[in-house]
Amino acid sequence: MRWFWLAAVAAGCVERFPEPEGQTEVFTGPFATIDVQAEDGRIEVVEGSAGDEVTLEFLPNSSDHYVADDTGGNLSLVAACLGDSVAGCGGGFVLTVPANQEVHTKTGLGQIAFRGSLGGVLSGQTTSGKFEIIDLGPADLTILTGTGGVDMTALDTPQSISIDTGSAPVSIEVPAGGYALDVDSNGEVTVAPELTDDASGPPLRVHSGTGDIHVLAL
Repeated sequence: MRWFWLAAVAAGCVERFPEPEGQTEVFTGPFATIDVQAEDGRIEVVEGSAGDEVTLEFLPNSSDHYVADDTGGNLSLVAACLGDSVAGCGGGFVLTVPANQEVHTKTGLGQIAFRGSLGGVLSGQTTSGKFEIIDLGPADLTILTGTGGVDMTALDTPQSISIDTGSAPVSIEVPAGGYALDVDSNGEVTVAPELTDDASGPPLRVHSGTGDIHVLAL
């Protein structure tokens, strides 16, 4: 486990250096899973080039450092406050990963973004942070949020999609075809006619308590 500090302690006090625009590190995989945690900061996962390298850009905010643990064949990244190693600060992450990498993300108020033709197992959890998913590949995607909205486009037919929100709206676009559809909300629900209900198709589950749901075809 490694600590990356943006502050130093001297003469019984804390000296704070100017915050850099971003701190970059490269991790050499392969990694079975990548787990990323923040609190107020944005987490962005981007499709990278072929190979096993994972590139991290850490964007400090109220957070002073991040903690990285790349032992045991997995990679864990946590935005942490000065003097501890628990999630709960505002630092953000931009993570460039192999296309089929399994990635799990969790933040409270911060946004989560998945960009590019990602095709592995992906999950995201927020309290009120929004989700932005652009040009998704054939991923197995799970999203859970309370009041954060979800906007998504998928260029490839997904392996599986499961989205749950408390009161937030959901708008997704996927390739036309047959899906095992499970779409439910007390708000407005729209499913494009080009998306047919086929029990043998990939699962497409979107549930919201009161948020509007729009499931559209590309």
